Amino acid sequence: MESAATTDVLRGWKAELEPLQGKYYGSRITLTGPDGATDGIEVWVMGDHEPSERELADWDEAEYGPYEISDSHYETRMGYAICNLIVEAINRGI
Repeated sequence: MESAATTDVLRGWKAELEPLQGKYYGSRITLTGPDGATDGIEVWVMGDHEPSERELADWDEAEYGPYEISDSHYETRMGYAICNLIVEAINRGI
């Protein structure tokens, strides 16, 4: 159950999931406050161990193959889903 204090603190803030770039160290959500101040959240959840669609789009199949993952630095479907839920909740004003 959400509290009034939670929603008051986030009033006017917007969230945006940033594009993937370079070596993966978590999915980044940029937060922008009503006064233009910015902050961020990084989410790194390996959960299902399945690369997200946007991660697969960045991979060269000739180099990695469809499921031959040799590095733990990638965004998972679960991590991407959690990021989208966070972004949606903040943008809705929880």
